[in-house]
This record gives sequence, C-alpha cells and structure tokens, in this order.
Amino acid sequence: SHVGRDVLQSSSLFKDEAAVVWEYISNSLQYVDSGIKPRVSVEVQARKKVITISDNGRGMDRVDLQRFFTMHGENLDRTEGKLGRGRFGTGKSACFAIAKSLIVDSVKNGKRNVVRLDRDDLEKSEEQIPVDELVMDEPSEDENGTKVTLEGVFGKVKVQRVVEYTERHLQAFRSLSPEVLIDDIICEYNEPDFSEEFEFTADAETHGLLQGVCLSIKVSQAPLKPEQRGIAISAGEGNMVAIETGGV
Repeated sequence: SHVGRDVLQSSSLFKDEAAVVWEYISNSLQYVDSGIKPRVSVEVQARKKVITISDNGRGMDRVDLQRFFTMHGENLDRTEGKLGRGRFGTGKSACFAIAKSLIVDSVKNGKRNVVRLDRDDLEKSEEQIPVDELVMDEPSEDENGTKVTLEGVFGKVKVQRVVEYTERHLQAFRSLSPEVLIDDIICEYNEPDFSEEFEFTADAETHGLLQGVCLSIKVSQAPLKPEQRGIAISAGEGNMVAIETGGV
C-alpha cells in the first residue's frame, strides 16, 4: 500500500478538532509513570493556527518514537498484558484531520528527541512514513513528558466544543484525578443528575466471554446535550473504547 496515504486515510476517523485533541489528551493520561498524577495542558493559538498538548507522561525515546510512527505497529503495553488503548495507533494520523504538520517533542530518562511529520511529505511517500528527526538523544534535565504540536490548523478551532468533548470523555479516567487545562479552562467530568438506574449483568450461557460484565444505564432527569448522551463502553479503567447511543 501507499503508506503515506494510509496515514492520511486513517485521519478520517477523526471528525473534528475535539476528537483530535482528545486523542492526544487520552494518550497523555494513559501513559504516565507509576505514582505520577497526570497533568495535561492544551493551548490553542488561533492566530498562529497552532495547537499544543503538553503532559507530564512517561515520555518517548527513539525506540518508542519509531514504534509510534510505525504504520501497523503493536501496542507495547498490550503485548505485555497491560491495559492500553492502542486501537489503531492513531496518534500519528489524528493531527492530519485538522492540520498540516505534527511535531512531537519528548523527554524520557534524561534524553530529548524531537521529530516532525508533514502532510506534503506523506502524500509523496509510498514505502515509509517520512519522519524528520530534528533532535536526537539530546541530554536534558527536564522531567519526563511530551509536547505534541499541531501546526497549520485548518479553519477556526471551537475551544468550547473541545472542552465539552474532553469533559465527557474524562469519566474513564476519574480514578486518576487528572488535571486537564484547555487554555484557561479547567476540565472536569460532571455526571448529569439522574432519576433511575438499571443494571444488567451478563451470564455465561447467553454472553460467553462477557460473563460478569455489568451494563449500567442511568436515566437523566432532563434532556441532555448531544455530547452528554450515550453509554460509555470500556475495556478496563481508563480505556474507553466507544460511546454507544443505541440509535437514540
């Protein structure tokens, strides 16, 4: 296949800037060192057409970055039996749903690496993802963490939409008590008031491998905004797979 076009095609999974920004926020929340409270800061520079997502996660070294930019690479955490999102390795492609360039600046274990990927180069590259290594294993005294920069953002970024989308999806990470800041707005998950709750537990006879899994449905006291509707489906704590509306 044409690898560059594969990356760009994968970006179509992301419908708007809210979904794109959340992709990088969720990666930041998922991949943190043990005992570290996750912190993520998002800055939208409208005039410069730039969005940056910075975190205090565990960072990436050159090997991690190589895996990050592999078209169909495995999620390392999942191969080691740990919970991890890693659905399609979409971090490298999400950017291109709304922007021209992706820059990843990461520090891990005292070494800093910076790489860049441009849409124009992707469109021309057939056999490999054309990553430009800007900094390689530069000594750094900074703590582990990663800054993702999206340059050349198309159109106007609806910050409030990004905030609402993020707050809805933060429910999957409540146990981590994360700090997420979008511009000057602190994002928090606030569960709507509900009047009824129903629970259904799967049994082995009718649901096989889903035995013991519980489905909880809460009925809101009042009509909800579209971004608040639906049932969150997860594959473990901090690992939301989808939000299902059931056709409602």
